[in-house]
Amino acid sequence: MQLARIDGDTSETELKLIQEIGASKFVSRKDMDMIFQSTSNKSTIPSLEAMTEDEKIDLITNLVMVMRADGRIELREMTFCFDVVNKIGFPETRFFNLVVGVFDQGDLMEREVIRKYVETGFRFA
Repeated sequence: MQLARIDGDTSETELKLIQEIGASKFVSRKDMDMIFQSTSNKSTIPSLEAMTEDEKIDLITNLVMVMRADGRIELREMTFCFDVVNKIGFPETRFFNLVVGVFDQGDLMEREVIRKYVETGFRFA
C-alpha cells in the first residue's frame, strides 16, 4: 500500500491488484480494508529480517506488479523500492532492469515470469 500511495494518486488498478495479492495470501476482505485505512504515505519500510527468501521474492514481484499497474514509473516509487530491495539484499541494478523490462513488455509479462527473474537475482546476489 505504501508504494501505491507514494505518488499521491492510488489508481483503481493498483487497488485491485493489491486486493488480489491479499486474497492470494488468504487475507480477508475485512483485514484488507483495515490495511487500506491504516496505511499512510510514510516512507518507512517495515523490518524485513524475519522474511523467508520465498517471501522476499514475492515482495519484490508484488512491488513490480504494483508499479506496473498504473502504467507510470514515479521517482518516489523507485526510491521506495530501492530502499526495500537494499534491505532484502537484492541488487538494485537487477531490480531496475526488471522494472524497465516489464514496462517495455507492457501487459505481456506474466507474474510468474517476473517471479522467476527475481528468483534468479537472489541466486546471483
